[in-house]
Amino acid sequence: MIQHTGVLHVHSTYSRDGHHPLHEIVAFGRRRGFRFICMTEHAESLTPTSFGSYLAECRHLSSSECCLVPGLEIDCTDGLHMMGLGLTSYVEPGCALCVATAIQDSGGIAVIAHPGRYAYRIPPALALSVHGIEVWNQGYDGRFLPNPHSLTLLRQFRRENPAVYAFGGVDLHRISPVSHVRTFIRARSSTPECVLSALRIGDFRIEGRWFRLDSGGVRLNSRWLPLLAARGAYTFAREIRRRLRPSLQS
Repeated sequence: MIQHTGVLHVHSTYSRDGHHPLHEIVAFGRRRGFRFICMTEHAESLTPTSFGSYLAECRHLSSSECCLVPGLEIDCTDGLHMMGLGLTSYVEPGCALCVATAIQDSGGIAVIAHPGRYAYRIPPALALSVHGIEVWNQGYDGRFLPNPHSLTLLRQFRRENPAVYAFGGVDLHRISPVSHVRTFIRARSSTPECVLSALRIGDFRIEGRWFRLDSGGVRLNSRWLPLLAARGAYTFAREIRRRLRPSLQS
């Protein structure tokens, strides 16, 4: 088995809020040395017809150097967002449980996106219907380490279903020079099939610049307390900035 590096949770101009077409995304991946990029276009930005065009473009742009794994981020009717990685057909919005089932029926991997957005209030019944939780979302949690609340949620889900894994996503809408939360898989190659197989069985880890986590949510480095303190400072600074923003704009 060979180690391959990539990123998850990426949006192109197929999403309403994406800033780069797919050919720029794959060029970015090649520059960064990513062997795979798991795309998660907003489902409401697509139709079954345009989804077919999206699939075809992902296949056309993929190569042994960097492949695009097509997927969706679905806004469920009960307020959750569900990522479907490796989808081969369009998934209609519905309740989170219905969407997770439809993703699996399409051969995809169902992952609950950015749980911090819902204050970690996730129905426990989903534990038996999803493949993972995005415990580290770079857009919501920052690029330095995951939120401890997400890891607590993961442990709760894994008590019911040990096959629920810890995923990390960049939630990329605009290319930037900052470091990214990366996913390392062990597989024979970096084809979409091999990438999805490794993600499905938990043969991967997620890693930022200073922090690593295995697919079971176990940290792989020991500098937890200094990073936790840094996270607290980051969260405090972001909250101060959020509160000051209205007065700064007035």
